[in-house]
Amino acid sequence: MRSALVIILVFSFSFSTAQEADKGSWYANMILANATGSYNDYLLFHQRKTNKVGFSFGYLANIQRKSQLSSPVQIGAEFGFVPWGKDGVNSQVGGSFSHSHNSLWINGVARFRPILTPSKINPFLDLSIGPEFIFSGVTEIFGSGETRRLEGLTGTTRNYGLALGAGIKREKESGELRYIDISLNYQFVDKVRTIRRNSVYIDSDFNLDFAQTIIKPNTLQVRLGFTGFL
Repeated sequence: MRSALVIILVFSFSFSTAQEADKGSWYANMILANATGSYNDYLLFHQRKTNKVGFSFGYLANIQRKSQLSSPVQIGAEFGFVPWGKDGVNSQVGGSFSHSHNSLWINGVARFRPILTPSKINPFLDLSIGPEFIFSGVTEIFGSGETRRLEGLTGTTRNYGLALGAGIKREKESGELRYIDISLNYQFVDKVRTIRRNSVYIDSDFNLDFAQTIIKPNTLQVRLGFTGFL
């Protein structure tokens, strides 16, 4: 991935043109995340859905702004979140309990846009890397709508992303440029320890027990959103 980023940076300067420079861009996406590989098998084995809807948003800075050029490469950060659903809890005591699973990442992102001028169809390539956090927690739910967290495990790992997409030009009445983006993103995630699905048990003395497992939560994501320029 480092080699690919270097190649993109080299090509970026050959595409730069003298024009009014953008400060950078922002984007926001709705994500349809589809589990792949062993993660897909893991969810199917536990009879859980293998696709979920999440979101991401990010900010990218123009790396040639000081030179008064709009760069085809912008670099910044992205926050993303996908909830992977809840399981029931096998309990020998009264009450209502749930076992939730969520993933969250904070990535560094490099975006390459080969076409700098506004265009009807504007392709882009994203490379990303950063930490991903896998949250798995057991919660007690009270009748009043209040909740209490009983136990949880947060696994920290790394993820690497590669995305290909395109923006469809959409100018606002004010003349502000926006793109409606659609992209396909593969997110590769290193192994991480978490609470195994459908394994939480509470005995008659209110002792909580569960099994741990190791997963590789790789996903193929379809993203739909907007990009705006600053």
